[in-house]
Amino acid sequence: MKLSIILAVNGVFAMMLGLGPGHGLAETGSAANGKTIYGTHCLPCHGSTGEGNGPAAPMLDKPPANLVGEDVRGDSDKELLQIIRNGVPGTPMPPWKENLSAQHIRDVLAYIRSLAQ
Repeated sequence: MKLSIILAVNGVFAMMLGLGPGHGLAETGSAANGKTIYGTHCLPCHGSTGEGNGPAAPMLDKPPANLVGEDVRGDSDKELLQIIRNGVPGTPMPPWKENLSAQHIRDVLAYIRSLAQ
């Protein structure tokens, strides 16, 4: 009973701070490993700083997301993992779930979060 009350209170505080479900998942990844994976798979579109200005960006129909901008920083880790796994229909963002393991996807997330710090 006491544990469930503590968990409920912690959940309320997390929501008050804007940390909805899914925040903290980046902590299960390695930003160092993610940097290597990002350099191979993400940098061409999102750029070295994550601002969506990679060398391939001008050739895309829709601009890549600015990974250090307010919109993406406000997304939960769960939302970003979903985007990385499944891509974004109607945009050049492909699904990576067939090419990257679940751990590699968390590593990329950890690196993306580190870019915004």
